[in-house]
Amino acid sequence: HIPVDAVFDETVALETLQNYPLIFLANTAILDQNEVRIFRDYVKRGGKLIATLDTSLYDLDGNPLSDYTLGDVLGIRYKGKADFSTHYYRLPQGFLSVDIMPGWDISIPGVAHLAESAGAEAQGELKLAFYDGPPFHTLGQSDHNSPWKTVAPAVFLNRFGQGQAAYIPFALDAAYVGELPLPEHRIFLRNLLRYLYPNPEVRVDAPLNVEAVITEEPTLRQYIIHFIACQPSRDIDGVNARRRPNLMEETPLYRAQIHLQQRPRQVRSLSKKTQVVQKENTIALQMEDIHEAVVISV
Repeated sequence: HIPVDAVFDETVALETLQNYPLIFLANTAILDQNEVRIFRDYVKRGGKLIATLDTSLYDLDGNPLSDYTLGDVLGIRYKGKADFSTHYYRLPQGFLSVDIMPGWDISIPGVAHLAESAGAEAQGELKLAFYDGPPFHTLGQSDHNSPWKTVAPAVFLNRFGQGQAAYIPFALDAAYVGELPLPEHRIFLRNLLRYLYPNPEVRVDAPLNVEAVITEEPTLRQYIIHFIACQPSRDIDGVNARRRPNLMEETPLYRAQIHLQQRPRQVRSLSKKTQVVQKENTIALQMEDIHEAVVISV
């Protein structure tokens, strides 16, 4: 339910980044010196940054470095690799574990890094699985063993200049499109984003299987928010994979909320079946259509 855009390395510039309240470096392993300078200036001037796994840990030839080139921005130092095929993370009670059971061990496929604080606030736990060691021999009949010991924090939060940065030492972003997706992967990232950027112009709360697309019409002073309720296909097995359309024979019934920074002048839904209740800056909706659009005048 969070609108995103893509910025490419061929055209990245400080002036471009400053159009965005938050930048997400999803395992952006290779950054040249100019890009490091741009991201450092972006955060120093008040920008917000989230980075995961290998971000800034490789040189231009793809060779591993001894430390993060964005280490001062992220407030961390590199210690080594937790080189198992599956890890676990655990979040403490608080803003990071909203809608997640605090103290639960949540599986995260893939390797992870051991980082330590160099000024950042460390939270949560990164835990090894109970293997008998690389090359990933499992014990018993399961492909994935139980969580074992804590080896590093799960997330680092840092203030740099006028901005803030966060680092997650595993591929939280890639996990959800892998073979073992969990809603906690998405929710953790959402909670982190809301911590860094708590007051967006529009915030949508809806079930995880509902896609929300926010469109702004500045000349009309309107927002058009589309809701699409379906369970999308995750068949991404290869170029020759056959894709089947999602079955949407039954219309859903669900609730959602839209939160604005100011009280809207008018709210209307395209469907007459949608129930709309406005209270100050919050719009509560009950919908029963696969697709619905809500037009908000501000």
